[in-house]
Amino acid sequence: MNDIASKLSLRTLIIDAGKRYYKLAFDKNFIQGRNTNEIAGVCLYIACRREKTPHLLIDFSDVLKVNVYKLGSIYLKLVQRLFLEVP
Repeated sequence: MNDIASKLSLRTLIIDAGKRYYKLAFDKNFIQGRNTNEIAGVCLYIACRREKTPHLLIDFSDVLKVNVYKLGSIYLKLVQRLFLEVP
């Protein structure tokens, strides 16, 4: 997660929030069967959305070298599983 954050120049506040979302995802058994880097990226993206930073999902897609639609799918499922309201 720190590697992704450093490539996108994310603040410590965002990284800490991303780690909390990752722990919640782990507690809800969301991580099982999924790529941990993709989950970490989505958790950081959720933190960015909640803090209203200018980072887009495609930025995370570029860093992770993953299809943006795949990350979008994981994002939507995780937000629903955690009952989050994301702007």
